[in-house]
Amino acid sequence: MMCPNCKNNEFITSPNRYDILSFQNGKLQIVRSETLDEEQIFCRECGLEVDISNAKIKLKK
Repeated sequence: MMCPNCKNNEFITSPNRYDILSFQNGKLQIVRSETLDEEQIFCRECGLEVDISNAKIKLKK
């Protein structure tokens, strides 16, 4: 499979976990971490988001 934009064959995912931070006593502290169910996939070369479904790759609109 190749990116339809640049023909690269390597892809990366967007992290699906993020931290919620707050300043406490003058320091940045992690309040909690949350995860997202949605996975985003990007072409490693050009960075465009792609949709991989039915074993085919297409650019996301």
